[in-house]
Amino acid sequence: MDLSRIRITAIDSLGRTYTCLSERDGKFNMQLPMGKYTLSANESALGDGFVFLTNRIELDLTHYVETYSVTFNVVERKR
Repeated sequence: MDLSRIRITAIDSLGRTYTCLSERDGKFNMQLPMGKYTLSANESALGDGFVFLTNRIELDLTHYVETYSVTFNVVERKR
């Protein structure tokens, strides 16, 4: 499954939006200032056969961290 070019969006508590695109294997890299965010992935990029298990991830970056990892899980839609 090609997971490239899926738009990942982070919205902070003030409504500012940050975006990036995933790589072929689904990995993405986004640099964000300290704050609280809601992350989501463009669900329509998966087509009709798949869906994100959870597509709203709350992220608290109010304390310094060098690296943070987030995983969006994808499952096949029920037939």
